[in-house]
Amino acid sequence: MNWIYEQFFKEKIVLKKKSNNNYNAEYKRLKFCEACRHTWEKTVSGAVVRYNHLSTYGLIRKDCDYCSRTKGLPII
Repeated sequence: MNWIYEQFFKEKIVLKKKSNNNYNAEYKRLKFCEACRHTWEKTVSGAVVRYNHLSTYGLIRKDCDYCSRTKGLPII
């Protein structure tokens, strides 16, 4: 009887732990511009939103579109 239980039910019971990190998507989207010292993100519509009150710890350092245009660098 244990053999039947192991073959049919053991493989189907898989418990997945739900991630508690609700901020992961925001930290991937947010970036920090070292030229103007603002935190910024590009929205779905393509607009750039700049924030001056958000924390910059652990964010990707990349120039925002406004600063890269004023420097004459191509927008990537």
